[in-house]
Amino acid sequence: MPDAKAPEVRMGVVRSRTDIDDEGHFYEYYDIEFFVGDARHKLQMLPKDFTAAKAEEAVKKRAAELIAVQGKKVVL
Repeated sequence: MPDAKAPEVRMGVVRSRTDIDDEGHFYEYYDIEFFVGDARHKLQMLPKDFTAAKAEEAVKKRAAELIAVQGKKVVL
């Protein structure tokens, strides 16, 4: 039976990144690092959509999705 205590979720560093799309255009985004227990994860947000509150909400939502499947047995 999975542990009833949910793992700790911690936000890490937010980094500004630049990438190039398939059409050769450069775009900037923020890489938002977070940890669920000891596992590292990340999300991406465009600068126009980024605020600290929105980043925190996105991390909470994604972490909840990850925690929901943790420890589940998948039958094939």
